[in-house]
Amino acid sequence: MEPNTLLVANSARSKSIDLPDASRCAFTSVNHRRCRMPIASPDSRYCGSHWRHGKADEQTLCSELEQAAGSLQGPEDVRSVLSAVFRATAQNRIPPRKAAVLGYLGQMLLRAHREVAHRRILDQQEQDSGYIDVPRPIRD
Repeated sequence: MEPNTLLVANSARSKSIDLPDASRCAFTSVNHRRCRMPIASPDSRYCGSHWRHGKADEQTLCSELEQAAGSLQGPEDVRSVLSAVFRATAQNRIPPRKAAVLGYLGQMLLRAHREVAHRRILDQQEQDSGYIDVPRPIRD
């Protein structure tokens, strides 16, 4: 029997159904064997008997990301949390779609940090000279 096959009991006979990896429970046992049961719902990665494991996995992932994020006051904190998101995505702990959203939010945070730093430079120039030196557009 193939590893992705699930036996379904029927009244007269049992038949096997091939389950793609995405529809199988993501729980892995100690001896590295994956659960053969189908997932409980489309938004879950675990079957009905392993859903508690999924909740614990989500809680540890959230705490890891919070620890990596720190205060998000500087680009280093954003880089740290994006590295944690990359590792979690590579380990298949975060769906690619959610990782893309988190990556986009990280990009927006980095852009905001750049804008704040630029605004500080402009404020400093204004205090030093009394006027703002804004570069003019290049026109041909």
